[in-house]
Amino acid sequence: MAALIDLTLTQVRDSLRSKECTVTQAVQACLDRIQATEPALNAFMTRCDEQALAQAAEMDKEGPEQAK
Repeated sequence: MAALIDLTLTQVRDSLRSKECTVTQAVQACLDRIQATEPALNAFMTRCDEQALAQAAEMDKEGPEQAK
């Protein structure tokens, strides 16, 4: 599978539904990309990484059928 950050949203959705990845992995991939590019872009005033990961973990517990 390609790196999550290189997939389209439809491909990420399909990966979540087929359990090829978790919501937590998808969110972490986005946070890693933000971390890598933020110094040059300076695009965020506030980041809520811990909250995003906590919500992702909750969604992982609920299962992929909730990601419709």
